[in-house]
Amino acid sequence: MASITQRNNIDTAEAELIKAARNGDERAFESLAKAYKRILEYHIRQIDPNPANYDDLLQEGLIGLLKAVRSYDGKSASFATFASSCIRNSIISGVRKYSSQTSKTIPVPETALAEETAPSAEEVHLDSVNAKLLYDMVYEALSPYERIVFEMYLSEVDYETIAFVTGKDVKSISNAVFRIRTKLRQIVKNAEGTAEQQD
Repeated sequence: MASITQRNNIDTAEAELIKAARNGDERAFESLAKAYKRILEYHIRQIDPNPANYDDLLQEGLIGLLKAVRSYDGKSASFATFASSCIRNSIISGVRKYSSQTSKTIPVPETALAEETAPSAEEVHLDSVNAKLLYDMVYEALSPYERIVFEMYLSEVDYETIAFVTGKDVKSISNAVFRIRTKLRQIVKNAEGTAEQQD
């Protein structure tokens, strides 16, 4: 877990909780669930604000958190970003399952659904390559703190929740996002200039 801690700026206490929870320690998982309660609640509100469904979707979100604990390898995003994505996906799956078992249909945000017209394999490959190149360029230009903010910002987590997870205030998050946007604009501008010279 030391490498995960170093690579993604996870503090030692959280890294140890992830390790313990992965090995079946229920108390460790309960501690993680408490720490990520704000993110769980955020995704539930975004997908289905009806209080009557809260408990069911909370359980789905906790399943997503458990999946994150079991499958996180520390090679890409921070654990906070990875867990947020797993929680969101699990809640969406829960909404679909709940809707199929009852006469009630819970609307799922359009952004959570797959595109009806699937792109070609070549388009998917080119888009993934270009996105990865840009992501890597941006990632290298950011500080460890900015990287965590950037990853959570891409996952559409609100400023207050990012502040809670990182232990910073909302103003600090806003300033970090401003710096990230400035760096991103400069990187895109440089990339466009390079492309024009090659043409």
